[in-house]
Amino acid sequence: QTRSFTLSQPGAYSVKVCADAPANQIAEADETNNCASQTVIVSAPPPPPPPPPPSVPQPSCYLGFSPTHGPAGTRVTIEWQTKNADGRPLPFVCKNQTGVLLLSGSLPPAPPLVSYPDQPTTCVITVQNGPHTASCEASFTVP
Repeated sequence: QTRSFTLSQPGAYSVKVCADAPANQIAEADETNNCASQTVIVSAPPPPPPPPPPSVPQPSCYLGFSPTHGPAGTRVTIEWQTKNADGRPLPFVCKNQTGVLLLSGSLPPAPPLVSYPDQPTTCVITVQNGPHTASCEASFTVP
């Protein structure tokens, strides 16, 4: 005969099984070996996994020169906008057409920035939000 039990609480349980019960109804040479017992340990279930981290939106940006071209020394307004940026400083790099670094650093918190480029210049900003980054580029052309 088979019996099953559900042990729903954690802990140690003693399970005892006896044959020829009750009161040794079957005559045997050894009546002391009709029962066996075993301790069963029931563990608590594992904790649930932690919730996934909140999603982090992809940042985006805009960078522009106004005007976009003119003679060397033209007053240029550099404007930018960011979306979903995490508040870190905005790295700002400007190079000439041969790749020579003209200006670098971090942009101030609010646009605009005024410059007087004397040669063709390309600038890039990089925005971050958690593990995500986006870069924007703008150029000023000197004819």
